[in-house]
Amino acid sequence: MSQQEFQFSYTFLTHWHQLDAADQHLVDQANLAMQKAYAPYSNFKVGASVLLENGQIICGSNQENV
Repeated sequence: MSQQEFQFSYTFLTHWHQLDAADQHLVDQANLAMQKAYAPYSNFKVGASVLLENGQIICGSNQENV
């Protein structure tokens, strides 16, 4: 197995409204996806969104099952 190294940086923000418009849109899309979550057991709804290189946004949410 080959080893890979990852590096990242981050900026701490006190509120998501401090994000730029494109990132705020991703947060909005994740919130919409969260509304479609099905979590009757944990009652912990999760939504996510990712921006692809081609500009497409993919969203998803958790869907619990017995």
